[in-house]
Amino acid sequence: MKMTDGQKVIEVTDERTMRRGILNEAIKINCEHEVQALFDKYDKILFGCTNQIEREHITRVALEELNQLFIWHKTLYDQNMQPFFTKPKL
Repeated sequence: MKMTDGQKVIEVTDERTMRRGILNEAIKINCEHEVQALFDKYDKILFGCTNQIEREHITRVALEELNQLFIWHKTLYDQNMQPFFTKPKL
C-alpha cells in the first residue's frame, strides 16, 4: 500500500514497518516515549475490540492523536525549544 503525506510517497508494507518508521520520525523530534505510550494505549484498547467498524473508528482517533502530537512537537522542534517533559540537562 502506498500513502502520501503531501510531500513524499511512503511505502507501507506491514504494521511493524510502519511503526518503526513512525518511531524513527519521533526520535528526530524527541517524542519517542510519547509515541510508544500512544501505541501501548491503543493496542490495549483494540485488543478487546471485536467489532470491525469500532476498530476502524478507534484507529482513526489514534491516528489523529498521533498527528496532533507530531504537530505539537514539530512546532517546538522548529522553534528550537525543548518540550516541557524532557529531562533537564545538568
